[in-house]
Amino acid sequence: MRQKTKTVIILVSMTFIFSGCESFRKKFVRKPKEKEVVNVVVRTHEYESQYTIDELYKKYYIFWSAAQKELIEVLEEDGSRKKKVFSASQILENLKHMRGYLVPEKQLQLDKFIAKQENIAKQLDVYRLSLAQKLIIKSTLETQRRLIERQFSYSNIKEYLIRK
Repeated sequence: MRQKTKTVIILVSMTFIFSGCESFRKKFVRKPKEKEVVNVVVRTHEYESQYTIDELYKKYYIFWSAAQKELIEVLEEDGSRKKKVFSASQILENLKHMRGYLVPEKQLQLDKFIAKQENIAKQLDVYRLSLAQKLIIKSTLETQRRLIERQFSYSNIKEYLIRK
């Protein structure tokens, strides 16, 4: 009889061990909350700019001028590569914005400066520039700055802005 009891106990305990307590665990474990899916409705419409073409051109011209001077200063002081690349990208971005407000005839003239600036931006992306390269880039930037200021300042270009 004792042998039978031991066998039954062993069988029952083996049954519990192999079957696990999953049903018991399910009763006391919290179920994850279901997230509510909210449909987003986006209505887009065109906003009219509160600035005139003249004001926008002046703004981007000033931004370009500041970025150009900053890049020249960074080259003089042998500043960080990151600062040089950022200033060069800002110059390009502002020149492209300025280009958007000009008539096609003047856009072609500005495209020459944009192409030169893209070339300079590629050169500045190199980690180590020699002293000669820095001086060439700096003199090119100063020449570009003088020419753009002479040809594309607002007082010289206001007749060539696109009117909508």
